[in-house]
Amino acid sequence: MQFVNNIVAWFRNLSIETLIDIMVAIIVIIVFGILSSGFSYILLKIFNRKKSKEYIKSTSLYLPLKAMFVLVGVFLAVNILALPTAWMKYIYKGFKIAIILIIAKGIADAFSSNSKIFKRLQHKGKLKENKALANFFSKIIKVIIYIIAGFMVVSEFGYNLNGIIAGLGLGSVVIALAAQDIAKNLFGGAAIIFDKPFEVGDYIETGTISGTVEDITFRSTRIRKVDNTVVTVTNSVLSNESISNWNRITKRRYEFNIRIPLNTKPEIIDRIVSRMKFMLKSNKNIIEDSVEVFFNQFNEDSINILTYLYTNITNYDEYMQLKNDINLDVKKLLETENIKLSYPTQNVYVSMESFDKK
Repeated sequence: MQFVNNIVAWFRNLSIETLIDIMVAIIVIIVFGILSSGFSYILLKIFNRKKSKEYIKSTSLYLPLKAMFVLVGVFLAVNILALPTAWMKYIYKGFKIAIILIIAKGIADAFSSNSKIFKRLQHKGKLKENKALANFFSKIIKVIIYIIAGFMVVSEFGYNLNGIIAGLGLGSVVIALAAQDIAKNLFGGAAIIFDKPFEVGDYIETGTISGTVEDITFRSTRIRKVDNTVVTVTNSVLSNESISNWNRITKRRYEFNIRIPLNTKPEIIDRIVSRMKFMLKSNKNIIEDSVEVFFNQFNEDSINILTYLYTNITNYDEYMQLKNDINLDVKKLLETENIKLSYPTQNVYVSMESFDKK
């Protein structure tokens, strides 16, 4: 409250000289704000002489440098005002905290998964082919950086870090119990990333959930379902589930049954089987050696012809189109043989005695 009263008293006692100082301070802040982009660009250009202007401005250090130059302008402006010593104590502390946060943000952005510096580290560390693992390490590094920055900020407020750490030691049992789920999800996420059952962009199916993986974090995995809704599954649950990764398949299987009438002659059955084999093996999208067509069983009301095959087409939409084409070709083949597909029938016998009684 006393600090607020001091501010009010200071504004009441403003003189002409103080107003001039305020105008000069405002001008300094504006000048540094305008020139911050140029200063940042020149400084980064010294270390990246062969890089373009767009490249320099896209680096992770460009925006933190701009903020730093603006902060320097504010710092100079505050010193021009010659504020009371009691105020300057808090202002200097605020500047220190701001500098810590800006530096932490700049370093953290440098280790962002899409930053140029981190991409170089990915290439050297052979993480380029595993985006999920790269993102995982990126997030770990950023968390460590922000934790260190947080401790530095806390120390600026005058808190004893040793006391805080000691307090954490006394409450370690409570924290351990509360963090069990976090630890499970963290280890589950690590297992997913290192075992690589799937990666970001893969279409997976697990339990009652299927969809495209959008992100893998410390705690959970985000999946976008076919209906465009997003479901978040904890890594501890996901790591214990069986997972089907449809992006990893190298071929697809198609199997179907044809039911034809029981009175179909044997030679016609044999001809249908032969023609179907020839037709399917001639299809360039079907693996020739995988085609199998059999008259495999008698049904109560039909003869069953079993057909199965494999195709190199893995894209789902293209696979469905192939099935459509195969079904049409089979239907046309049967029509050329004057064979109609059989369907379940049922004979109903009516006793004439019931009519006689009527």
